[in-house]
Amino acid sequence: MGQTSPCASVRSLVWRSVSRKLTAVACVLGALASLAGPAVGQDDEVDQPTGTGVPADEDFELDEEILRARIERWAPNEELSAGLEQLEVRAPAPLPGGDTSVGPVLDYDEAYRELVEMIEAEAYAIERREDALLDIDRLTLAQALERKRLIELRGEEAELALDLDDAETALRGLAVRSFVHAGGDDELEVSLDPSELRSASSPAEFADQLADSLASDRDRLAERLITNRRVQQATVNELADLAGRKADAANEAENQQVLAYEAALRLPELGQALSDARWTSLVVGLDMSIVVLDAYVRAARSTSAERPGCNIEWWMLAGIGRVESGHGTFGGTRVGADGRTLDEIIGIPLDGTNGTALITDTDGGVIDLDVVFDRAVGPMQFIPGTWSFIGTDGDEDELIDPHNIYDAAATAARYLCTSGDLQAPDILARAYFSYNHDLEYVAKVTGFAQAYRQFPIPS
Repeated sequence: MGQTSPCASVRSLVWRSVSRKLTAVACVLGALASLAGPAVGQDDEVDQPTGTGVPADEDFELDEEILRARIERWAPNEELSAGLEQLEVRAPAPLPGGDTSVGPVLDYDEAYRELVEMIEAEAYAIERREDALLDIDRLTLAQALERKRLIELRGEEAELALDLDDAETALRGLAVRSFVHAGGDDELEVSLDPSELRSASSPAEFADQLADSLASDRDRLAERLITNRRVQQATVNELADLAGRKADAANEAENQQVLAYEAALRLPELGQALSDARWTSLVVGLDMSIVVLDAYVRAARSTSAERPGCNIEWWMLAGIGRVESGHGTFGGTRVGADGRTLDEIIGIPLDGTNGTALITDTDGGVIDLDVVFDRAVGPMQFIPGTWSFIGTDGDEDELIDPHNIYDAAATAARYLCTSGDLQAPDILARAYFSYNHDLEYVAKVTGFAQAYRQFPIPS
């Protein structure tokens, strides 16, 4: 059997060392690949949003000023006449028997609560999404640090494995030399480096000491390698935990974005509902809705500006509206948020019976839907002939509609102002009489008007 040349042995050792180092590099590259995470587009199971709103167990409340600003954004008060936005309102009483033939009664408090809840739901979802995104950033940084640590550990593992292999090779080599030169110390001494013999009394003693030292180094390296692999496993587990927490945070961010979007979609609708409820709610202290009061106030202010000598005030119009139609509620109807009665109010035929004047048709039924006799129409009860002559666009919508309280109140204001300065009681009474030639009617309207006069409108 031929002997292996020293050069061949050296080449073998060098190749084995290079091979191991390449293997170590491959391990590190494998670690990088394994840390990259799932492939883009991989289907993960994602939790779905559970519903819009602040959970009952969450202590979340918007700052009062922020909440007020957002309510004003979605349900602005700016269209109300100056001062009326300060008035307290309440929901009108339901119709007898719960009749909703002219639409449901809008509850201001309920509409307000629903809008506030949705505003808070949107703000809560946005805040939770921002928190989740911050968590993702923190977890991403933690992942990067753990990946860097794992790469370092795997590099260290490769080096330790090489060192351990070298230690075991050296230990085996010493054992072989001791076995080969078992014939005596002289032969063993020749095989050892002279510098290695200085601290030993004999080559055999030194061989034993060297074997102990090499074994100790091997055991220490083996222990370090075990520790390294335990730390690696802990790091891998931590990375898996971070990946799970990051996925949960991403899922939470996505869910909260959906919830915020859903809330934002509902805000215009709820804001409109609150606005409508405010307009149709009754003014506390009065028997009319705020939209009706706004129509009277707006008509009085605009007419006074056009005719300074008239000095008409809102309560003068309110007296007429109360007697003529109960402020647009005659027959079970109501005035809607746009100022129009939900059902049109049309009086009895003016055919000369039931104490009425005889007025034959003047409008071909266009206004009062009667082609034989005229009828008074709308919340202020104008007959077609008068309306055609003096009808006014009170809400500037380019329509002149007797069933719109703004148009009807503005027309009534213009009509009353033809009598003169209405601050004079006798002139006001004369104006009421011209509206309806009945002294009992004048007394009734005046009584209601004076009662309304006591109600203060904030400036």
